[in-house]
Amino acid sequence: DRLNDRRRQRQQLKGHDQDKGNHGHIGPTPKEANVSHKKQFREKDQRNRRRQSNNDLLAPGVDRTKDQGTEGQQGYQEDLDDSVESLLDSPPLLTHDQVYTHWMQGGYPEPRIKAQTIPEFHGLWMDQYFSQYMDRDISRLFPRINRFVFRRFIQTLSFHSGHILNQSELARAIEVSSPTVKQYLEILHNTFVWRNLPSFEKNSLKQVQKMPKGFFRDSGILHHLLKLTDVDSLLIHPSAGASFESFMIEEILRGFQSTMAVGMDYYFYRTRGKAEVDLIVEGPRGLIPIEIKLGTKIDPRKLVGLKQFVKDTEAPLGIVVNNARRAEFLSDTILQIPACYW
Repeated sequence: DRLNDRRRQRQQLKGHDQDKGNHGHIGPTPKEANVSHKKQFREKDQRNRRRQSNNDLLAPGVDRTKDQGTEGQQGYQEDLDDSVESLLDSPPLLTHDQVYTHWMQGGYPEPRIKAQTIPEFHGLWMDQYFSQYMDRDISRLFPRINRFVFRRFIQTLSFHSGHILNQSELARAIEVSSPTVKQYLEILHNTFVWRNLPSFEKNSLKQVQKMPKGFFRDSGILHHLLKLTDVDSLLIHPSAGASFESFMIEEILRGFQSTMAVGMDYYFYRTRGKAEVDLIVEGPRGLIPIEIKLGTKIDPRKLVGLKQFVKDTEAPLGIVVNNARRAEFLSDTILQIPACYW
């Protein structure tokens, strides 16, 4: 018995030293913390199911016409739990260098492939793209448009990509009227160069900003307009954060669209108190709020808006997309999914 007691003491001391060596303090390992958050996530789901069962017991005579919907919601929650658990156990799909390269160069295959042997080809292709877009597409579809002003508008818009748009300020910058700016934005949106992202206005508990937000759909086009030619210059540019946010939003939206899912709507969210969520995905099963950050670590203070939105709307969880190395729970309702997993 004494020998066994000594063995247990040595094992405890060994675990204590490992905790201090890995983290600089005594506490749970990241794996243990992740398991704890997974457990809390499951317990929350179990509480919701017990609450539903209690409601059924308290009103046995009520005609349950929504039983199918309730069962479907429970099935959705089970699928969500399984998906989260599978994600946490999976390795990333890409390396960080691959993510940065895709973000820098954009999604058009021809300039990316040929630029591997001829680095100058990417910029030449982008110049030719805009020439054909202006001379062929815009001229034929909108013969009365002032192409010089419209080209200047595109260049000006590159500095506002990923931000809330003040159409009056844009109009003053290029010396046109606000209705003209609105028309230009619609042209760019409908020709798949720009994506307009409307404001989420369905939270009755908060006063929200209603001005639209938008971004260039291909990050390679944006970086060409900003005259950025490599990842190093991109990372130190003032627009890097907004560019990465726009890049990830477009990748997420394309992912949803590739599943042929119907009834999906996409928004951004910002209150007058500056609480903000970069992307709100609304579908038949509810809301998914997503916050996007360029860095590898997230300041908990920057998650206040996301956590409050999850609480206000009773969303199943909130998602943080950044450049961390692994997927893990940051709290019982906030799941981190790095860009290399998308």
